[in-house]
Amino acid sequence: LSQDQISNSNSSSGAGVALSRVLYSLATYYTVMVIVQVKDTGTNHGKQDYTSMQKLQDVVVEQLRRNIQDGTSNSSNKLTESILPSHRIMLAKSATGRIALTRQLSTVELVVDFDPEVQSQLGRFGYKVSVVPDWEAMFGDL
Repeated sequence: LSQDQISNSNSSSGAGVALSRVLYSLATYYTVMVIVQVKDTGTNHGKQDYTSMQKLQDVVVEQLRRNIQDGTSNSSNKLTESILPSHRIMLAKSATGRIALTRQLSTVELVVDFDPEVQSQLGRFGYKVSVVPDWEAMFGDL
C-alpha cells in the first residue's frame, strides 16, 4: 500500500473504504501484515527521523481503523487492535524496504503489492506475489 492509498480511507466512499473492508475480512481470518510505503522526505537525522516516523505510524493506524461503513470511529465494525494489531502495520520508504520487511517475516503465504518490481524481486526467493496495478479500480466498487 502507499501512503496516498491509505489517505483515501478518510472519505466514506471509494477505494479507501473498500480497502478497509478487504483488510477487515482478511485480518479476521488470517494473520495479516500491512506494509505501507510512505514518502521519503530525504531526512535521516536519527532520533528526529524516528519520532516523525512514529507520528506517521500513528496517523496511518488511525486512518486504517476508521469505520468501514461511514468513515467515523464510533462503530464496532472497524479494524480494531484485536483484528489488526498496530505492530502488524509497518512503514517503508521504498520498494526495497517492502521487500526487505517481507523477507524478514518467517512465513508468508501471499504478497499483494502495486509494484511489478516487488513481484520480480520476491519471486526470485519463491514468494507468491500478486500485483494490483490500479488499487482504486480494483477496490472502488466494493
